[in-house]
Amino acid sequence: MDASDPDQYLRGAPELVIEVKSPSNTRRQLQELAALCLANGALEFWIVDPDASNVSVVRAEGSAVVYASGSCIPLAPFRGGELAVDEIFG
Repeated sequence: MDASDPDQYLRGAPELVIEVKSPSNTRRQLQELAALCLANGALEFWIVDPDASNVSVVRAEGSAVVYASGSCIPLAPFRGGELAVDEIFG
């Protein structure tokens, strides 16, 4: 923040971007948003789908994994640990 110009928009993306899927989201919109965020510095882009109770994780290197109930999302890029999918929807 200190390096940011207060008269300009922030540049880049946070390391983790989380989008909650809604009926108004199209697959193409989500793909474009993921690509934009990952191209601008995000390490991971998560799509949380409340209807399916799963989380799609797209990583900067190009891999994509869907985590469902009973599984855990590894948080290695964010100082380690893991997050149980059931905790998100619990």
